[in-house]
Amino acid sequence: MTSTNQDYWQSQSGAEYRQQQQWRSAEGNQDYRDQEAWIVAHLQRASERLGRPVRVLDFGCGFGRMAHVLAQRPFVVYHGYDFSAPMVQPLLDAPPAGLEPAGECVRVAKSAPQAFPGLRFDVVFTVSVLIHNSREDASRLLGDMMSMLAPEGHLLLVENQLVPFDVKENNWHAGCWVHDYAGDLARDFDMEIFHGQIPNHDVYIVHPAHGAQRSVLLIDGAAAPRPLTEDDRLRLGMPCLQTVLKGLEGELEKRGLAQIEGRVHDLAEENAALSRKVEALQRTVESLRSVQELRKRLHQTMAQVHAESQPIHVVPEASDDSAKLSFAQAFPPERTFEWQATRDTMYANADERFGTVCHIFHHDWVGMRSAVGALPGWKLSIPSANAMPVRDIEVIIGLLQQHRITKLVMHGISDPMYALSRSLTKVGYDQQYLVWHGTTTQWVWDDERRFAQRAIQMAREGKVRRFSAIRRGLGPIVGERNFAPQLVNMPLRFADGAVAHRAHRGEGCSALAPSWNDLRKNLATNVLAAQTVDRVSDIYVVAKNFDLPKWLAPKVRKVPYRDHTSMLETMATMDIVLNVTTIDCHPMVDLEAMSVGTPCVRGPLFLDGLEDHAYVRATSVDNPMSVEDVGRCIDRVLGIEALELQGMVNDYKRALLELSRERYAEFLEI
Repeated sequence: MTSTNQDYWQSQSGAEYRQQQQWRSAEGNQDYRDQEAWIVAHLQRASERLGRPVRVLDFGCGFGRMAHVLAQRPFVVYHGYDFSAPMVQPLLDAPPAGLEPAGECVRVAKSAPQAFPGLRFDVVFTVSVLIHNSREDASRLLGDMMSMLAPEGHLLLVENQLVPFDVKENNWHAGCWVHDYAGDLARDFDMEIFHGQIPNHDVYIVHPAHGAQRSVLLIDGAAAPRPLTEDDRLRLGMPCLQTVLKGLEGELEKRGLAQIEGRVHDLAEENAALSRKVEALQRTVESLRSVQELRKRLHQTMAQVHAESQPIHVVPEASDDSAKLSFAQAFPPERTFEWQATRDTMYANADERFGTVCHIFHHDWVGMRSAVGALPGWKLSIPSANAMPVRDIEVIIGLLQQHRITKLVMHGISDPMYALSRSLTKVGYDQQYLVWHGTTTQWVWDDERRFAQRAIQMAREGKVRRFSAIRRGLGPIVGERNFAPQLVNMPLRFADGAVAHRAHRGEGCSALAPSWNDLRKNLATNVLAAQTVDRVSDIYVVAKNFDLPKWLAPKVRKVPYRDHTSMLETMATMDIVLNVTTIDCHPMVDLEAMSVGTPCVRGPLFLDGLEDHAYVRATSVDNPMSVEDVGRCIDRVLGIEALELQGMVNDYKRALLELSRERYAEFLEI
């Protein structure tokens, strides 16, 4: 690296550079997200090939953009290197979870081999690092990186697009160069070039050469790999080269002003960002009066809602004397809602028609939350018991406005949900829809009865545009706002390779009963039925309060409940899931098991679509209280040939997804 480049990056603040990238993203630059997605997918595939987490070195890690993306990935063991202490300081000061203590895996030194002496990595990668180095310096850095590879390791370079020769591009950041990796800089190594997959960048996978004849493959967009020809180098490199040459033409006219030109570029980005901040502050000042008026209306609405709701009879007590002296200390403020939480979006099915729809549901009503997690649209999770402060409702209104959301779908009702609904109505959100996931049988429980009656009352009084009960047939009670076609839950969407189903079909099958133990879940019947099936050797039960004597159920194994994703992965290792319930509407356990490729036995659901499908006929039990009937169903499903069963599962999943999409679109009038 030239002395000018060195001085620039060793004096550059990592916090300022991070802010610069955030400004670019705010202007609509998606390059960073595209780079991150490509690298994550590549490393996951590399881990799967190795059968273990992949050891990674982020060469030129800077303030930690990629560290925050990769540190918590279970298939990555992350290390970061940079030669600039100021650039790395934000990462050391606030490392992501899973990277503590940061000093052990993020290091600053004159060279990477000095930073991690003796360590070898499966993948060493760069993202727009070599572009800041002249040809000679880039060659030296490539040598350092190659020396740190483990056997069968490789470099992953996310750098400039293909060019036929090296040339200086511009003076930004004290100088930028584009490099000819295929024909010059890495001419002694095997290489795969991914062209047209990341905007403004190409990806170079570089390996030590394994044969006498060097291998250079081109993967152009979605086309099949082919050997890179000289014609390819010239043809594909021409657009990038033309851009570079145009920049050089301007530089020749400003000879001697390179440092000033680079600084002007940085200042221009800073000035644009400051202008946006000034405009935002002006808008804030202009809207202050309307915000104050909104807050006044929200407080009035909340007071009215509290008057309509039952009081809370249990008053929480402070834990110690010091806390009793300070209300703020005894009950510290906390954000009551979650917006677009990962668990609510990672399995969602995409559908552009739902871009103006927001689903609202509760943190702790896990079945409903899983159902909503598969639906397309925005996601807002709120508490089911604790009141929502006005300040949080204001933030929610801002989010709805920011994302141009017009339709709100409430899944279930509670006192906080009712208060939020009334508040949103007051500020103009009158397109509200209510989905009730319960049954009248559950009215034996006080809260279920009270909340259900409130939901029905909201429909009868016109406080929602439409009402739908997942268990159909409530129309005569609800009235004209009832939606008669039955809404059905969606199967979850998994990224390719996210969950691997173990195709074990034969003797010694494993069964999972993932439900808790209550009247609805019918757990004992499920377990006893599986116990009677000779094909089943192990029955895994999650419920803590479920016990059967060994003489009655020797196949039972207790397993702890983990997080949602871990339970899905557990389902994928099973041969069958047991969920023959009594009064459930459309249980997500059935759909989750099916989504990971594992069949699930179920009770009668009385859905108004697809009940004659081969998969439903194979997995449904007419009498959920009969151990004998449930056992016969389990044995019947396990006796179906594996490919036939998988075909039934996949076809039902496809048909159910399409039915659910169309029913929700009709319900929401989109």
